[in-house]
Amino acid sequence: MAGSPLTLHRSSGSAARAPGRLQRRDAIEQARRLHARGGSSSPRHRVHRATGRTTVPAPARVTGSGYTPHPPGRVIHQPVAGIREGERVNDGLVDAFRHNTWATRELIRVCQGLTEEQLSATTIGMYGSIIDTLRHIVSSDASYLVRLTAVEPSWDRRAAERPDLDTLAERTEELAARWERFLAEPVDAERVLVIRWPDGTDYTVPAGVVLAQALHHGSEHRGQICAILTSIGVTPPELGVWEFAQATGRAQPRQA
Repeated sequence: MAGSPLTLHRSSGSAARAPGRLQRRDAIEQARRLHARGGSSSPRHRVHRATGRTTVPAPARVTGSGYTPHPPGRVIHQPVAGIREGERVNDGLVDAFRHNTWATRELIRVCQGLTEEQLSATTIGMYGSIIDTLRHIVSSDASYLVRLTAVEPSWDRRAAERPDLDTLAERTEELAARWERFLAEPVDAERVLVIRWPDGTDYTVPAGVVLAQALHHGSEHRGQICAILTSIGVTPPELGVWEFAQATGRAQPRQA
């Protein structure tokens, strides 16, 4: 039946043990051959080594306006028109960058409840104040996208301005949509980019390194802001990947 697990049952009794092992071996070998050819037909089959069971996952539900994940949950990211989730080729990167956006969004939301004095707080060893660090996170995220796509955001990222939290929240949503579009196409991680280091030296850098830096940069500076919040007596939000997965429906309680 479509969408139902396809299970290779293991017979009981010593006489059936050899066929059971053969079933598991054949299933695993089939999966290996499919993987060697670059994948399998959709939907993909998952082979469990321990049980020899082959499971066909239920498909994602696609609507006319975008994608709704399966199983259902509270979805924070906004779907981009024209992109069907089943067509993505960068699924691991999609989750990573959605977490990156979600964490920045959540941190901005918490900071919108702070006073001006609290937003100006900092501690030793940090980038700067809370508000300046948030500005740096959003500005840098835009710069990584420009390096990867050669397309500027809707605002002048080089302007000497000091955007407030509402503006930073709007820009975060714009960047989220741009990351979605970028990751909807195959990413050549070895494509060489030329990037100028702070000392003025130009380096050739693979695109994959820029992607890694974008994720690392956001995480590092969000951690700094959380440390400042703690130092002024404000409980910081939980911004880990597990929290992201629970909040967006990417992690679900297992049904008995």
